[in-house]
Amino acid sequence: MTRPTAEPNTDRHPVLEAFRRAARAAPCVWARRGERGAVVVGAERREGGAGDETSALLMEALRQAYGAAAAAVAQREIGLDEGFGPALESRRVLQAIACAEAARALDDGRLFGVRLSYSATLGGCEFVAECRRCGVDPAGLSDERCQAIDAEMARLWCGPDLVAEDAAALLCSLLRRRAH
Repeated sequence: MTRPTAEPNTDRHPVLEAFRRAARAAPCVWARRGERGAVVVGAERREGGAGDETSALLMEALRQAYGAAAAAVAQREIGLDEGFGPALESRRVLQAIACAEAARALDDGRLFGVRLSYSATLGGCEFVAECRRCGVDPAGLSDERCQAIDAEMARLWCGPDLVAEDAAALLCSLLRRRAH
């Protein structure tokens, strides 16, 4: 089981990376939707063009990169409004990104413990409890089957917003499917 990271893959989140680059290059950042996707530009002043969607596009990029919960923390802490408006100061863009990264890292740490408790290979307490609830004897599972269950759980449990109740239901469905 690998530990997730708070740093998003920039290849998968080009709009977020565009915000980061623009904020590092100029005092302000503005963004709008273009024909080919988001247009993010560093600017000297906060006044942007008509139809600026800077805050909305930044929030969308944060949600895609870090999940809804981490983006909501950044929005609340930095005071971002998702409506139309002028460009954002670069320091606020970078603060929002850092805040979402930190919130995601904290959540990843919490989720790492939860994922360990659902590990078949490690015989995690929640795994054993879910086996019993589903009528499966955990001692009767081979090492290969436990590894396969963990691999499938890791593949399916990839989002930051998945909660333990969802993990229990997911594990039970895997146990029942593999039992037949």
